[in-house]
Amino acid sequence: MKFFISLVICTHCVFHNANAQNLSVYGDIVSLSKFGVVGDGKADDTKAIQKAIDYCESNSIKTLFIPNGNYLLKSPVYFRRGGVQIRGVGALLREESWLDKNLFVNNKPFSGCSFIIPRNSNGFIFSSTVADPISISDVQFASQSGRTPGKTTAVLFQSEFWGPTWPFIIERCHFRGFNYAIKFESKTQYCVAFVQVNQSAFSQNDECIYFSDIPKEYVKNIGQRNLAWGFTFANNKCHDNSRVIRGCFAKDAVNIMDNNMEGNIPYADNSKPTAIVDIEISLATVNFEGNHFESVISDCVSISSAFRAGDGGYYSKSGSTTGAEGNKVFIKGNNFDGISGKFKPYILKSLVVFNYDPYGLYIDECDIRTNAANNLNLLFSDHAKQSGTSVKFPTGKYENSYKSLSGYGVKKYYVSMSGKTQKLSFSSFNSDFLNVGEEGLKWDMVNHPVETKTKYLGCTFIINNPTGVSFLGIFITFNLNYKLNGKRYQKAVEVPGTYGSEIGFVSIAGYYPLNLPKGATDIFFNALLNSSPGILGGKRFFLANEYSLFTYSDINPPAIPVF
Repeated sequence: MKFFISLVICTHCVFHNANAQNLSVYGDIVSLSKFGVVGDGKADDTKAIQKAIDYCESNSIKTLFIPNGNYLLKSPVYFRRGGVQIRGVGALLREESWLDKNLFVNNKPFSGCSFIIPRNSNGFIFSSTVADPISISDVQFASQSGRTPGKTTAVLFQSEFWGPTWPFIIERCHFRGFNYAIKFESKTQYCVAFVQVNQSAFSQNDECIYFSDIPKEYVKNIGQRNLAWGFTFANNKCHDNSRVIRGCFAKDAVNIMDNNMEGNIPYADNSKPTAIVDIEISLATVNFEGNHFESVISDCVSISSAFRAGDGGYYSKSGSTTGAEGNKVFIKGNNFDGISGKFKPYILKSLVVFNYDPYGLYIDECDIRTNAANNLNLLFSDHAKQSGTSVKFPTGKYENSYKSLSGYGVKKYYVSMSGKTQKLSFSSFNSDFLNVGEEGLKWDMVNHPVETKTKYLGCTFIINNPTGVSFLGIFITFNLNYKLNGKRYQKAVEVPGTYGSEIGFVSIAGYYPLNLPKGATDIFFNALLNSSPGILGGKRFFLANEYSLFTYSDINPPAIPVF
């Protein structure tokens, strides 16, 4: 008991002595109050806060404590080294608590710490030389003018250090009324790693997490956005923002979990976002789990391993990781009950997909490994409708689905490589491995007619990959033959898909929108399973002797194989 009493007294003395020296606990924490801030929301506290940051960075002080107050920053404050943890007394995280109504027994104004940023200015800037870890917690950032068109930014990360700055951690903070709440903007594409935003609140922002486009001269084959290795966005309350995440992530886990993304709204300039979550990945695994969407005005989630180019199209796959087997997404436990049917829950491009939810997946060039939905939830994305696509499916799951397609105007043909027509069978495989040479996969084709009401052409092939060929490199070629103004024409179009294939049986289905000149008649088509010899040359696997051709007359059919 005596020892316990002595310990308490000693600790009290340390606290008291530290405060007497204008430092806080053990000399490792400095209080902002010691640098002359006013904190009334009217006086400009920029110089005092900059002085505090400079002091901490110069003296290797690891924590700057932010006491109660409203701190107006008429100009940005700069971090030039990093490594200083910003710790406040707390932020108001529940959106309803900001309402000017008598909702609570004690309706006194919330007492916390807020940084107030004027219009078209920045709050915190982590400059080009920042290399040490970044950590901000328990503070609020508020736009002085509210959300108006412009470039008002709470936290701007601009590091161009020769290696990435990491980790970058935001916890229990509130961002309100910004064009950009947290913005990453650097000439260095890979500028940050292990970004973690947890238990925070975002309300009335144009962009919550935004990775910028880098200058054109610095664009590499990963795409035009800045990127992070490793990203976690979890347990955040996002209410009435335009877009929550716009990012690019590579080679580590992307965890977007247990967030409320309710009520997205137009940008301050009245335009609308294309998706609430818009991310590109390169050899990363996305865990998208437990998120809630409600009252939206745009599509919800767009994930792609193909990178958008400046003209709105996609960069070429050549020399990139687009469609590689390392690009995976796991979808589980999300809720879209609060959105209308005209908005897409998921738009997925060039990914390996493991889905455990019943909501619509609008896919393009995907490898569907798991789909636990009990409805026809696989649909074509807008890009797939326009350009065609091929998709890999677990063979057997959709073998008996033909009857469910009767309402989509499907018509099918069975084709044999030997010239005979018979039903596609899982047991009808070539007895020998197929060796893919310079010519790819070729066989004699039998052309089949196309009705005038046809909207899409399709084909289904089955392969057996028992030895684990990892970079399959297969694509599909549709061959069209038609008559126009008395002359006959031929047209060949290729639709790519994902690389790689799981071991065992796999169905590969190709789709192409019938887009021929007006007046084309007497149309026939066929399809080839083809390959790039540079990727697949010398690889061996089994291919079924038969395949199926089919057509859809419906403009919005489900994307499943037809056997």
